[in-house]
Amino acid sequence: MDAILAFLSQNQLFAAIVDIISIIGFIVTIWVLWDVRSLKRHYIFKGRIPQHVESLNRYASSISELMNDFENSIPQVEMTLSYVQVELESLSKKVNRKHRQPINLLVQEIESYIHSGGKNKDDLWRLYIGINKTIQRVSVLVEDLSWEKIQ
Repeated sequence: MDAILAFLSQNQLFAAIVDIISIIGFIVTIWVLWDVRSLKRHYIFKGRIPQHVESLNRYASSISELMNDFENSIPQVEMTLSYVQVELESLSKKVNRKHRQPINLLVQEIESYIHSGGKNKDDLWRLYIGINKTIQRVSVLVEDLSWEKIQ
């Protein structure tokens, strides 16, 4: 009988150790998944964000030129703004929540401008400023990120 009790107590100890090891394994798995997700976001950010900034700069320049002859350029302005909207929507998915909100607000403003018929030059100027602010915000974010990884 003593041999059976000793065997059971050793098995309970073994089971407790196995339970602890499996919990530690689960925690390590979650930690690795979190790090892989973070790395993926970092490299997507580093790879795609400069392309988004370049495209937004091109579109902002185009809008600036189109404003010189605004009355005759309304269809081109709306088309360019729709391209900007798509770039911003894609960019929004690649930045963190803090930076996502101003981008999403600008997307909504562009949507409103396009649906209103896009005939107000002052509203277009406001959108142009918003686009340039977004370009600057994202450029600063990219610079900050490069400094973080150096140190």
